[in-house]
Formats: sequence, structure tokens, C-alpha cells
Amino acid sequence: MNSILRKINGAQPFFFPSDAPPPAPVSIPIPPVQIEQASQTVPACDRVLQNIIASTSPPPPVPPPALPTIDPIENVLLQLSYYANEIASHIFTIPVFTAVVFALVVSGFGVDDSLVGNPYEGIQGARYDVVKANLFYGSRPLYVLRRMLRLISLTASFNWHLLLDWRTGNLQTNEKIRAKEALELCTKLGPTFIKLGQALSIRTDLINEAYATELQKLQDAVPPFNSTYAKEIICREIGIKDLKEKFSYVSEQPLAAASIGQVFRGTLLDGTDVAIKVQRPRILDDIAVDLYLLRLITPLQVRATNLVQGIAADQFDIDGGLAFVDEWGKGPNLLTELLISYIYIPTDSGLVAEADYCLEAKNAQQFISAMESRGLTALMAPGVVAELSGSKVLVTKWIDGTRLDRDASADVPR
Repeated sequence: MNSILRKINGAQPFFFPSDAPPPAPVSIPIPPVQIEQASQTVPACDRVLQNIIASTSPPPPVPPPALPTIDPIENVLLQLSYYANEIASHIFTIPVFTAVVFALVVSGFGVDDSLVGNPYEGIQGARYDVVKANLFYGSRPLYVLRRMLRLISLTASFNWHLLLDWRTGNLQTNEKIRAKEALELCTKLGPTFIKLGQALSIRTDLINEAYATELQKLQDAVPPFNSTYAKEIICREIGIKDLKEKFSYVSEQPLAAASIGQVFRGTLLDGTDVAIKVQRPRILDDIAVDLYLLRLITPLQVRATNLVQGIAADQFDIDGGLAFVDEWGKGPNLLTELLISYIYIPTDSGLVAEADYCLEAKNAQQFISAMESRGLTALMAPGVVAELSGSKVLVTKWIDGTRLDRDASADVPR
């Protein structure tokens, strides 16, 4: 063993000399059966290896599905929807959303104000009543607010120009221009303010001559409403389907229009010439809410007027303004009613009462009777055709005449 270790340490093989040639390769015979088994084993190993590689390799990429064909219109709608969502996500924050909702509520979006009505709905011979108005409109603040905003938007431009004239000292210079604007403004504001303009047109002690001259045009030159709709109201009020059932002739257009209604000329089947007065739609609704608003803003108006004039406003001035609005709505005060009743002239008057043509018909008949009983035949009123009249239609006999301010008779005071 020691000699073998010494040979290994000397890096010399111990079983043949270092200069001997390398041994020839030895051929070992392999039986044919083993060769066949080996040839069958190699493909099997290849398959196992391929399976291993296939299981560990990522799946081949799947081709994307074909995009569907989109209609051009649909494509535009999709793009608009996308941009709308983008805008909404940036704009519609909570404050903006709250403001939009408030604006929609105030503007009455989706609300039909024609269904609100008025405090005197269905009351025969109703007259102006402050308590009823306060109860009715106090429970409908949004409706009142919408009407208030409407009035503010219509009067803003006129008030602004009037303020500029006052600040620049051009009130007299621009007076005629502002008077024409006031006339147009009254027609836009509605029947209540048309009536107010008519009342002021004869009060040169309250307004300047230029304003009075323009406002006098409101007495019979107010823009009319649709004639077709007016004739539908006539048929509905009289209870007929066609005007030809009661009239042989009705003018195509109204001959005159005022704050409450407009007048057509007609002829009955018996040949009698008549005047057909038709009330404007929703007239009492507008009058009632405007009178309520006038009472609300009267204290502010009195204080503003006194401030401009350098006068301190007290409760007496405010009460006087409220009394003026109330008298305008309900008609003469108690003392005036007593004096009128003494001479048998009817007392059903006032802006609210004027919206009921049944009261007007009764007043006309009572006036005719009162004048005939005194032998005052020079004073007369047109006779009422009662069977063709109602709360919104008044048919009277036709009388030719002229307005007092245009009459040249010597007995007409100037």
C-alpha cells in the first residue's frame, strides 16, 4: 500500500511506465435488445422535456377581436356623452349643484303657475280682501317670489336709466324718452300696472305732463291678446259651439283693448248691433298677486322716496301708502260708499271687482235705473244683453260716441 501511495504522490501511474503508449479503446459488445430499448427511451425523454417546457412557457399571444363597426351618429353621441361627463365632473360641485337646484325651483321649472289661482276663485261677487290675500299668498312663497323676480327683471332697465338721469341732472332733458319707456313698461307688467298707468294719466298733480300724455294711450290702445282665443272664451261663457248660433256678425279683430279686456263689434241674429267685451285670460290671478306684492314693497318704496327727497319716513307715511293700495284694490272708502249709495249709484267697484263682468252688468243696470228715476236722460249707459253675458263676457248694446278728452262740445269741462 505504501508503495502505491508513493507512486500517486509522484504523479506517475503505478500500473504502467510513463513512456508507454495509451491503451487502445476497448470495444464492449452490447446486445441488440439493449440498443432497441435505448432507441425507444430517447424519444420518450424528449417528449417529457417538451411537456415540461410547454408547461413553464407563457401562452402564445391571443389576437385581439375585430372592432365592431360604429354608426357615425352613435360615435358623435358617445363623444358628446364623454365630454359632458368630463365637464360635469369638474363643474357640478356641491355649491354649483345647490345653486342650480335653487334657480330651477325659483324659476318654476316644471311648474304650471296658471294652476295656482287666486284668493277669490269661485266666489260670486268677490271683493278685495287683505286677510284672504295674505293667507293665500303667504302659503305660496315661491309663486310670489317668481312674480317678484319677473317684475324686477322688467323694471330694472327703466329704474337704472331713471337713476342715471337723476344723478347726472338730466331728468327734464330725458323726460319724454322716459315717458315712452314707462308706457311700454306698463304694458309688459300686466293689467294691474296698466290700470295704474290709466289712473295716473289723469293725475297731472302727481306726475309730469309728459308722462300723463303718454300714459293716456293706455285707455284704449293696450295691445290685445289672441282673437281666436278670445272668441273661444265667448263661446265657452255663452255655452255655444259656434258664434253663428247667436251672432250674424263678429269683427275679425277687436276694435279696442284695455287693461281688463278687449271689445269686438257684433250683430245679433235680430239685427241689433252690440259690443262684445271679453276678459283677458287669468286677469284676476295677475291682479290679486300684484296687489299683494304692492303691499309688500310699499314700505320700501315710501322709505326710498323720502330718502331721495331728504325726508325722514315714519309709520304714518307707510300707512298712507298701504291705504292707497287697499283703496285701489277694493274701491271707494266707507264715506264715499255712503255718499254714492245716497244717490243710488252702485258701490261694487275696485280693481278686483272690475274683473267680474257680472258685477259690471249689475252696476250698469242699476245706473240706468237710477238715472231714469231722476229724469236724467242725458246720462246713460249701454243696455246689457243679460242672456249673453257672464263673469268673463259682457254683451251690451252698441252706442256711438267720443271720449270726453276728445269731445269738442261746449259743456265738456277742460
